[in-house]
Amino acid sequence: MPIHSLAYFCRMENEWFATWFNTPYYHQLYKHRDMNEARSFIDRWLNIMNLPAKSHILDLACGRGRHAVHLHSHGYRVSGLDLSDENIQYANTHFKTDGLSFFRRDMRNDLGNNQYDVVVNLFTSFGYFDDPQDNVEVFSNIYRALKPGGWFLFDYLNAHSISNINTEPEHKTIEGNTFSIKRGIHGDKIVKSIHVQDGNKANTYYEKVSLIYPEAFYTMLQDCGFTIEKEWGDYELGTLDNHQSPRFIALSRK
Repeated sequence: MPIHSLAYFCRMENEWFATWFNTPYYHQLYKHRDMNEARSFIDRWLNIMNLPAKSHILDLACGRGRHAVHLHSHGYRVSGLDLSDENIQYANTHFKTDGLSFFRRDMRNDLGNNQYDVVVNLFTSFGYFDDPQDNVEVFSNIYRALKPGGWFLFDYLNAHSISNINTEPEHKTIEGNTFSIKRGIHGDKIVKSIHVQDGNKANTYYEKVSLIYPEAFYTMLQDCGFTIEKEWGDYELGTLDNHQSPRFIALSRK
């Protein structure tokens, strides 16, 4: 792994995702994004892929490993990478086995050369960074990490479909904790503030992802060398409708 300057690590520690993804509240808030949802989507996708047995798959920004675990259950060798110490510790404690492993890594760092048959990046695990060049660097890292002819499955929110985002506050009580959530578009960012009341403790966290439209993703992927083979608009692999579909899911090839 490349050696980075102190400034790099200071920047990373100040970025919202370096904090939020390591909290138990993140997993409470998104516990409905469970293994069943992952199984359904992965099974649909694998049914059309016909990947060779023992393909090596990289789940980039794998979280606690729900997609990686199900990919491995189909007989594939799977590596999961995530920035969160908590996520990687959880995944290695609960899921690590032969052919399934998890490592802490920042996706902006080198991912190797010609190592993987498939890379997947799912559930809007992208667009976190203030510098747009970081997004391009991630795609370039993925391209280099794939073997010739390798596949890249990319899943992001469809920016066209959220132009009229609901800005009304939302309140939830989960496992005894109260979550007050506000959403909005600020410049080129979609920002969600999450205020958590946990007994006498109160904290506010943020999610910030770039408002990137499908047309910009086409250019980014092609400029990095990818050929876009298929695209879908939801986890049922329905046709992409730029103005209605909730997701932008692209399957590209090196």
